[in-house]
This record gives sequence, structure tokens and C-alpha cells, in this order.
Amino acid sequence: MIITNIEAPRPEEVKTLTPSTRALKILAVVSVLIFIIVVAVLIAVVLILYFQVKCIDNNACKTSDYAACGCGRQKTVMAKIINGKGTVDGEWPFQVSLQLGGNHICGATLVACRWILSAAHCFENRNDPEKWTAVFGLHFLNQLNKREVQHRAIKKIIIHPQKTSSSFNYDVALLELEHPVEYTDFVQPACLPTATTSFTSGRRCIIIGWGTTEENGISSSNELLQTEVMVFNNSQCQRVLPQITPQMICAGYLEGGRDACQGDSGGPLLCQDENSQAWLVAGIVSFGVGCGRPNQPGVYARTTTFQNWIREIING
Repeated sequence: MIITNIEAPRPEEVKTLTPSTRALKILAVVSVLIFIIVVAVLIAVVLILYFQVKCIDNNACKTSDYAACGCGRQKTVMAKIINGKGTVDGEWPFQVSLQLGGNHICGATLVACRWILSAAHCFENRNDPEKWTAVFGLHFLNQLNKREVQHRAIKKIIIHPQKTSSSFNYDVALLELEHPVEYTDFVQPACLPTATTSFTSGRRCIIIGWGTTEENGISSSNELLQTEVMVFNNSQCQRVLPQITPQMICAGYLEGGRDACQGDSGGPLLCQDENSQAWLVAGIVSFGVGCGRPNQPGVYARTTTFQNWIREIING
């Protein structure tokens, strides 16, 4: 064992904390805590602003790079829908049910976290936003309380200024939600096409909705249905429907059998972008002669003609 002499500290070497030193240490600790809190708040604010901007800007993209926009995505890969087939739960997360008093009235499409796109004629003589509810993530109409379903009150209904009650021309409306939706696998925005996007004759697209499954049907389909339709150019469509205007787009089959019907109004005509595979809102279910009749394709509001109006409102 090695023992060394340990010299006791001299009295003048014993350190003591004076009141001023103690105060400085406390002040330093408090300063660090304040710094941490400020940084945390700033991070939270940045995240909130990021998702708000992403929610709005990405879903009103001004380019055709739909993959970068983050819109038009499905949870899974793949009919009023006449001759339609059932859908998979969450397959069409863009679809919205517009309801009055708990009853499905019209369809709509989610295009931004606070905005949905629908048909103006759905709100004729019933344009009080407080009476409407938008339901998202819904598959069966009688399952309103499922976990993935979101309900939102309507803050504002904006009808296109050129829409008149005597015509289906400019049959488009934007609805602002009281509160933004939360994006999930079951609730996602569809893509808006650019003003120059072309939906050529013969292109295969999809219509979805809870409308009646036969002409003069009494009640809506409980299940969200889908069916494929073919786009017509306007000159083809005018041969059977002379009232068609450049603000409209037709889709269906000359032999009939596949169409939208009562209760599908306001829902989307969806066409898939060939490059990104994102789903674009090519049209809004507007009107037709009967449902699924031969030589009577369905008529939709052509969204490409309303791009400036839609984007000004959403981004305003």
C-alpha cells in the first residue's frame, strides 16, 4: 500500500459561491430553457406552415408534373352509376358525399385541403352552406361513423358567375370547408388538369358515385360504384346533343348501358395521366338524357375551361 501525504487546502483555496455567481448560473439555465422552447415553437410553426402550403399549392398545381404535386393517388389499384361495379374501400379517396339532413344529395371531388369541386345545379334553391355537410373517406352511405370517415361543415358555396338557372353551361361550383380535412389513405385530393390538358376522343375514363343504378330509380346506391366510360369529342357529341358547348365534355358509349344518374351529379369524371398515373378531374357530372340510353352520352362540365377561376379562388 502506498500512502502519500495529502495536504489540506489552505483556507484561501476553498471556493465558495457568492450570491452573484449563483444568480448567473440560474440565469444561464433559464436562458437555455427559453432557447429550447423558442426553437421548439419555431419548428412547430414551420411544420404547420409547410403542410398548409403543401396542402394548398400542391393540389392546385400549375404544371403537368402531377407526381410532384402529390395528388391523384389511390390507396389501392383498381357503376349512379349504370352498369357499375363495386369499389374497394379507399380506392377513390377523392370522392365526397354532399349531404342534407344526413341524406346523400350530390357528389363532389376533393381538390385541396379546404376545397371541394361540384356541380352548380346541386345548389339551386338550396344554397345555404350551413345546411350542407361534406363526408370524406366514405364507402357505404350507411357507415358514416367509421374511423376513417371525416365530416366537415361547409363555410361557403361559390357558384361560377356565368352559371344561369336556364342552362347547364358553366355548371361548376367550389365549396370551402369550415375546417381542412386530414389527408389519410382514405382521404386524398384529386389532380386538377392544366388549361392545356387534352382529353381526346376515345380515351377511357372512370366515373364514380352513389347515384341510382337505373333510370327513375328511387334511392341511391348504398355502396360507392364505378364504371368506365369513353370520351367523345364535342363534334361527335353535338350530333346527338346539339346544346353542347365548349364548356362541356361528353363521355359514355353509343350503345348505352354505362352512365351517371340521379345522385351522381357533382361527382368527377376521372382520367388517368399516362406518365404519372395520377387521376385528373376531367369533368364534373352535369346532365344527361335519361340514364345509360343508347346514343345519349353523359355530359360533364369541362374542368380545363375553368382552371383560372378555380385556381384564383383556391390560391386566393
